[in-house]
Amino acid sequence: MALTDLKIKKAKVKEKPYKMYNSLGLFVLVNPNGTKLWRQKYQLGGKERTIAHGPYPVVSLRDARQKRDAIRDQLAAGTDPAVQKRLDQIEAETQARTTFLLVAEEYLQIAHDRELADARECPELCVSGPVHAVSDTQASKRSPNIMANWLRAANHSLTFRPSFSKLRMAR
Repeated sequence: MALTDLKIKKAKVKEKPYKMYNSLGLFVLVNPNGTKLWRQKYQLGGKERTIAHGPYPVVSLRDARQKRDAIRDQLAAGTDPAVQKRLDQIEAETQARTTFLLVAEEYLQIAHDRELADARECPELCVSGPVHAVSDTQASKRSPNIMANWLRAANHSLTFRPSFSKLRMAR
């Protein structure tokens, strides 16, 4: 019998975790602390595995069923859903870390280190001007020519200031 929102909401807490099955491997795991988590069983290569879809109030019954169907499509295509989910997470983290500002600061730091390799104390790098105008832009969404032009402009407007963070004021 398929689950309904009402059945999930009225699920009682017990001493041990228990499962309320929906269909095609989808179930809600009801924990002793009261949390209700969506899980899905699937088989790949003769082994039974489980993948998480999130907590019940956040992930609705409809969303959980859509995720279940997406997982079944991935299995039909021959891909492991858990591995694909992890790859998607890594890609999202990488995209979040490759904003134009971070790429520009790394480039300018390398250029700065190259120019001041012989100096004893290197002043702190301060990026300003055209770089901050596009600082939150994803680097992968910009063409290489546009990025190169911004980097050249930023390199010309590069300012250095001494770092006083290690000095203490005498009282």
